[in-house]
Amino acid sequence: MEQNTRGEASRTPEEGEGLHINSIVIPADEEQPLRENQLLTAGLKDRQQLVGGLIQGIDLMDPPARLYCNEEGKVLELPMNKRATLLLWVHNPAFTYRDVIVGDAFLVGPVGRRSTDTSVPDKYAERLFEARRFRVEVKPDTDTEWHEHPEQFDQWTTAYEHALGWGIGLGGRQRRHIAAVRIVPGQ
Repeated sequence: MEQNTRGEASRTPEEGEGLHINSIVIPADEEQPLRENQLLTAGLKDRQQLVGGLIQGIDLMDPPARLYCNEEGKVLELPMNKRATLLLWVHNPAFTYRDVIVGDAFLVGPVGRRSTDTSVPDKYAERLFEARRFRVEVKPDTDTEWHEHPEQFDQWTTAYEHALGWGIGLGGRQRRHIAAVRIVPGQ
């Protein structure tokens, strides 16, 4: 925090107005649970603390979000973050089997109007914290409808792994007859 001319700590407009967003922290250590976290709408220090260094943002789709990780994580030889990598691979197919997330990561919503982060979409919070069963749905490239795969899963990570297997063929390429895959809460 900076000091004003009287030597008192001055607050940023975000701190003064209490403008916070919700995020989901995804530790690389799989023994550590995911956790919800509040961040100031703007500000770099708290984001850098969450990943242990410089931050890099990667956009996710359907629903739109942004995943942050340590920009120098691979150089620093941080451990692979399997859970963040699964989210990246399913929600941004350009990275599937081409890149991984290392070190701790966190998820927020898409960049907002003022080029600031927004709160993580409810769909991610529901999927990662509230749902107890998960289904995988596939959309054939010849159809506009989603089709439910019959198998259900107790863990979101297992559902994501299966979704990748069903939607992505060998070599990390989208299967020709599958346009998209998604994970939804089950019954």
